[in-house]
Amino acid sequence: MNLPDAYVRGFKIAFRLPRLAFLAYTIFIALALLIVLPFHGSLTNGFGQSGEIRKLLTSIDISVLFQFFKNNDILLSYFSHQLLWILGISWILGIFINGGIIRVLTKQRFTVSNFFTGAATNFFRFLGLGIFTTILHIVFILCAFAAMVLVFETEFTNEIELYNRIFIVLGVYFAFFVLIQSISDYAKFIMALYQSNNCFKRFFQAMRFVFKHFLKTYFLYLMLVFVPFIALYFYITFQRDIGLSSMTAIIAIFFIQQIYFWLRIWFRVWIFASQLELYTVEYIHDEKVRSEKERRIEWDRKAKQMEKEIEEKKQ
Repeated sequence: MNLPDAYVRGFKIAFRLPRLAFLAYTIFIALALLIVLPFHGSLTNGFGQSGEIRKLLTSIDISVLFQFFKNNDILLSYFSHQLLWILGISWILGIFINGGIIRVLTKQRFTVSNFFTGAATNFFRFLGLGIFTTILHIVFILCAFAAMVLVFETEFTNEIELYNRIFIVLGVYFAFFVLIQSISDYAKFIMALYQSNNCFKRFFQAMRFVFKHFLKTYFLYLMLVFVPFIALYFYITFQRDIGLSSMTAIIAIFFIQQIYFWLRIWFRVWIFASQLELYTVEYIHDEKVRSEKERRIEWDRKAKQMEKEIEEKKQ
């Protein structure tokens, strides 16, 4: 299967599953109402009357920013711990939803029970895989940070040379980030299809598949994440241009935010669908090639055995 075929077929599958994205969107909204809004309220009560905040809303001033950190260090420490908990819960919820999405895609049928069955069945499998890939990301982030330190410690002739080095480091990290994410997605498919809990074995099995079909898997992922980046750019630009000048503008921004959040989830369905289509076709092709190779080896073995038996009879 070529890249355009996988890209388009995944889009068609995702286009037929708007309810799947809406269900996942509803779950995330429920999380926001239960956790994020109380956090926002406590954050407003803690910092809402701060003079530094009002100054920072108009422009970024480093001296004001440092003064804000100095005056609110205890509150910042408290809210940073709360924010970590929220991010952790959101990450776990994302794993839960990924399990349901992949179950629906593999069964090629959407029902609410089918979604929650897959989400519950695949949760601990994907959780172990998520922890493993997170550790890999942390390792690569530390390597990128060490490379950044070396960049700043090494002498450079002008700022352009410094910026070029920084872009190279960030580009290399982004390349590894895409690779890890791509391998992780195919590992999810393998774990779901084989009902396997061994995340290490399936991750390296997915790695072999990705490297065997490197150009297809890698550039398919780049093609799939390009559209969400474009959507994010238009969302930020549109929100900045409208501003909060009136109640109508606030309501418009609210609805645009909800549409964008729904699209983010739908894009995830599209990514999974395209990757699964590519994996299914290429895996079947690989299995056919492997079976043909094994059959040919078996025929050669039997032919040699028959020749040997004929030679023994002649003697």
